[in-house]
Amino acid sequence: MSGALDKAGAKVAIDQGYPNQSQDFTPVVLAIKSSDADVIGSYMTFDNDQAIFARQLRQVGVTIPWVGSPTTVGATAVKLAGPALWGTYAVADYAIDSSPEAKEFSMLYSAVSSDRADTFGAWTYDAIGVLSAAINKAGSTDPDKIRAAILATKGYKGAEGEYNFDEYGDGLHGYNIVRNDKGVIVFDKHIEFTD
Repeated sequence: MSGALDKAGAKVAIDQGYPNQSQDFTPVVLAIKSSDADVIGSYMTFDNDQAIFARQLRQVGVTIPWVGSPTTVGATAVKLAGPALWGTYAVADYAIDSSPEAKEFSMLYSAVSSDRADTFGAWTYDAIGVLSAAINKAGSTDPDKIRAAILATKGYKGAEGEYNFDEYGDGLHGYNIVRNDKGVIVFDKHIEFTD
């Protein structure tokens, strides 16, 4: 990743890792605070890690702009971190206002859950939708025929975007930029990547 940033003219001030399911991010937080970085770019896997990290980061006074992974705007992380994640941005697969299909998924999700819809539910919803469409198209449950039908899928509109599978099995080729506006996740824009 640092090579891609170098090409874009950005310099990595610090590159920190952490063990999953940490309860204390003090070494990482202090390293970031002393790094003189202009912006934080983070990728965290677990909502609880994200929440703890955010609270500890804010406790030491780090308030620089922050762009994170989908976990940054995950329903559980937003709930656990509260104001510590306000003002952050995320590159997310799912954003409620990104498409009519995303809005429809949100309505279906809210009918069965008190939590708001997020990436984790949308992944599963879209996976089942793509699989179901592929089985119907293949007219079979034979794994090789389903795989071929999935790879041939073009223009399937799911909650996370339009699926156009390539030969490598990648279906989505774009992401949503969202921001946390005082606990409300607001869609900013969609970026589609082309070869």
